[in-house]
Amino acid sequence: MTNSLPRRPASGPATTEVPRRRASDVVGHWRRDVSVRASGWLEIVLAAGRACWLGGAIVAATASGAWADVELGAVGQPIPHHVVRLLNRGREIAITGGFDLGTSAEFATLLATSPAVRTIDLNSFGGRVAEGRQVAKLIRARGLATYTGVVCASACTIAYLGGNPRYLGVRPKLGFHRYSFSGLEPLAGLKGLLVDAVNAWGEQDLVQAGISASFAARVFATPSSGVWIPDVDTLVAAHVVTQVVNEMSFSMHAGEGMRSTDDFIATIAELPDFAALRRAEPATFSRIVAAMRANARGDVTVRDVYAPARASLAAAVAKYQPLADDLTQLQFAALEAEEGEMLSRDHPDACLRVLDRTRPFWDYAGLLAPGMWDRKMALDGRIIDIGAAMLAGVLTPPQPTEQALAAEEAQVWGQVRAAGHDPSAIDRASLSALDQRAQCLTKASFMRSVAALPIAEVGPLMRYLERGR
Repeated sequence: MTNSLPRRPASGPATTEVPRRRASDVVGHWRRDVSVRASGWLEIVLAAGRACWLGGAIVAATASGAWADVELGAVGQPIPHHVVRLLNRGREIAITGGFDLGTSAEFATLLATSPAVRTIDLNSFGGRVAEGRQVAKLIRARGLATYTGVVCASACTIAYLGGNPRYLGVRPKLGFHRYSFSGLEPLAGLKGLLVDAVNAWGEQDLVQAGISASFAARVFATPSSGVWIPDVDTLVAAHVVTQVVNEMSFSMHAGEGMRSTDDFIATIAELPDFAALRRAEPATFSRIVAAMRANARGDVTVRDVYAPARASLAAAVAKYQPLADDLTQLQFAALEAEEGEMLSRDHPDACLRVLDRTRPFWDYAGLLAPGMWDRKMALDGRIIDIGAAMLAGVLTPPQPTEQALAAEEAQVWGQVRAAGHDPSAIDRASLSALDQRAQCLTKASFMRSVAALPIAEVGPLMRYLERGR
């Protein structure tokens, strides 16, 4: 994953654009709760600062419990105004823009009047650390989940870590770095001591929140002029992210200001499977885009917008799959087996829906291992491309007789029995998770055996099976 973040959102009204800013320009601030946290040698330093009366500013700040600015990036950059909204039929609060002054107060007010809220959707480049800390405190007190579907960086990650569980979309990014001060230039050397102390506290906070010590150390070793964007495996292993999920159940508009409906559609159009459909069937793709744009109106989830598009795509894949070449058929069988084996452990019901392609089911990206959904999209795109070429008469695959293919299918089922699975299990009504798991593993074993055949035999057999569905 490259260390780059999406464009910074607009500040103020939606029609106003702010200059493009790098992730290293993110600014965060911490202004409160220090009088409670001051301890040890830092108290001595602060006492010395009061005694010397360095400009008078630090005395007043310490006495009131408010710090001068703590930054997570370059000095002097404006923080975009926050936007706090109730979405997803009252089940979700979205915070976008910057964590500027007043963010936590507005969030607290909305939260107090929204008892059905279960998830806080965070999409922000950051802002004042104090605001992030207070939002995290409110989230923690209500036992709410956090989620980001676009990007959450700098002070935003403080709020994100207040959630339990903590969800991350398939492609969004979390960005981290250490704190720094602005406004303390007259304090010279004392500023460095304050910065070190505050960062030490921040690192300790992460560890106390259950984040691995090595991850916390890496965060606060990253200069405030840069940003560290860990990969998904690192985030999960360090207990930063509880689960990687697809965005289907979250509000379509939670990331507004950072991602418009047109941005969403443009992203969809670049996916390998939709891009292939656009090449093969431009009219179908245009209808999909029009439907997504129409469905995006109102308080809707991503699923409300995306589901019809995926249903149309699944129909196209089903149409073209029997026409794919032998190598693609082998890859298709192997991927289905891999999906079935993975899903059977924890999601046998989803596994059966995936393997039963008479009822297209696509809403399972978040249940797969990282990268597997990308492989599926690429393979579906290849199926559409090759299938379209077949229909155009560019390719004409040979096909054995039906009798020979039926015999080969029977031989594969024999291998499934030999592997310890009962083929009759797939005909039983699935009443329990145990039954579902048995059915799923039997079907996955069948596809694994198909994929193990010589490539010249896999393609014809897969086409035969597809015609029989």
